[in-house]
Amino acid sequence: TLAALVGEVAGAHRLAAQARCVTLEVDVPDGLLVQADRDKLRTILDNLLSNALKFARPSGRVALRAGRYPGGVAIEVEDDGPGVALEEQERVFESFYRGDASANGKVKGSGLGLAIVREYVLAHQGHVFIVEPGKPGGRFRVRLPLDLTRGGAPLTLTEGDSIAV
Repeated sequence: TLAALVGEVAGAHRLAAQARCVTLEVDVPDGLLVQADRDKLRTILDNLLSNALKFARPSGRVALRAGRYPGGVAIEVEDDGPGVALEEQERVFESFYRGDASANGKVKGSGLGLAIVREYVLAHQGHVFIVEPGKPGGRFRVRLPLDLTRGGAPLTLTEGDSIAV
């Protein structure tokens, strides 16, 4: 189940969260299933959670949630850090792009994590969004179809969503 995989990934990041005194909240209903390559889905979750923990403020909060939407599953990772600037919202998914905070040495990283997320989400006929870019707190939403044989569910944006792929 998705809950079991999320639990494994969250468990692997607990030490990093504790080191920064960041509270890691997980909310994934039991029995939630998604047709996906387990290793790629693990990498998607791992990269999103790793980024959230890097950008969360010390003694802050990171939340990982999942649930159903018509025709698919939505996974959301949110932190209470600075968020994604409007001018960076498209570029954060480019290979080796590290954003303003990373370029100034505040956050370490290779600039590949979100590019990999985008590629793996696309491989699953899904979509990845930045929710409410330009506002405090990074919030990334991944939507994956329940059935890969019929193609992705129609894409419906809600107010504040920014489509990246």
